[in-house]
Amino acid sequence: MKSAVLSAFALSLIFVSCKDDKKTETPAAEAKKETLFSVTVNAVVTKDDTFQVFYNEDGTETWPADQAVTVDVKGSPDAQDIVFDVPDDYTPMALRLDIGANKDQKEVTFKNFKVKYKGKELNAKGAEIFKYFYPAVQVEFDTVAGVAKIKPIEGQAYDPIMACTQPLKDELNKLYGTK
Repeated sequence: MKSAVLSAFALSLIFVSCKDDKKTETPAAEAKKETLFSVTVNAVVTKDDTFQVFYNEDGTETWPADQAVTVDVKGSPDAQDIVFDVPDDYTPMALRLDIGANKDQKEVTFKNFKVKYKGKELNAKGAEIFKYFYPAVQVEFDTVAGVAKIKPIEGQAYDPIMACTQPLKDELNKLYGTK
């Protein structure tokens, strides 16, 4: 009897120690991790195009090529969200919005601009976006209609850019809690 009890105990130890230790992921763990910093532009972009957001951490007008997020945009007569997720190891202090690489794109109509950082948000409706960006030489703003008109210059590379204003830099500082 004693040997039967010992055998049963030894057998149970074997089963317990051979238990499969695979961890199952909860639905929350499977969900996409929310990006710490994102920029969303809601706009009418009528032709297929590629948009970029450049960012830097020093607040200057320097835009390193490796500090950019590129998004392909499908042309549509309807407004659409164009979302730029900045890698989590960056804290942008200035932004530059490049509104296309397609030379057939004549204008972009802005409906909303949003910057999110750790649950805090900066929102600008329609033409309010022009408070936070100024046009480079190939872009002209219609501040009433909320439209950025693209004006290529003969002999220059096609590069419609909207660069960061001081009010946007100030708002970014507020999002980070530094001002």
